Amino acid sequence: MLYNFTPGVTANIRGGDSFKSETALSYELGYRFFPNRAFNLDTALFYSDYARLSTTEPQPAIAGGGGLLVPFQIANMAQGETYGWETSLNWRASEFWRLQGSYSLFGMAIHKDPQSLDSAAEIAEGNSPRHRFNLSSYLNLPYRLEFDSHWYYTDRLANGVPAYHRLDLRLGWQANLHLELAAGVQNLLDNRHLEFIPPQDNPVLSSEFERNYYLKATLRF
Repeated sequence: MLYNFTPGVTANIRGGDSFKSETALSYELGYRFFPNRAFNLDTALFYSDYARLSTTEPQPAIAGGGGLLVPFQIANMAQGETYGWETSLNWRASEFWRLQGSYSLFGMAIHKDPQSLDSAAEIAEGNSPRHRFNLSSYLNLPYRLEFDSHWYYTDRLANGVPAYHRLDLRLGWQANLHLELAAGVQNLLDNRHLEFIPPQDNPVLSSEFERNYYLKATLRF
């Protein structure tokens, strides 16, 4: 695979027979709690150990043909771990109102071998938020109306993306068994917010999630 970074400089990414599949050994401990028909809770701890993670190792540059070729070799020169905690709950507060909530704690650590020259091997550590919250409300109103609201919180990323809150609202009308009409808004709290920043050497442009309004009709047969 060839990439042109600057005029006269071409990067070549190569595989090899020595590359092996990445492996993972995962552990999970969970508990489900059902004290009554109106409330239940799920919680879990997890830990995963990854070996032979892929790295891209630079090789000596080759001059010729009026340019410079920089070869990169795919290798298995990193290891890593992920760990965390997830919990979710469901509560039927009344016959007409239901609440759902969730929280997740996530950590990642990647360690490249001392002889590895891959400068981007550990960047993935900063691509996942450490904390996430979600709270959803589902309310059944008279005249077959439904009002749903969803609040999300996502922690900041180490690569520079700030933390953000998001609120989505939906009003639906169940006309009959076959037709449902709905109107809603997503990301009500912000005109836009950033969710992703690519690495500096990645040609993918970062984008922002904008506020959205929508109308929706659903037919069921």
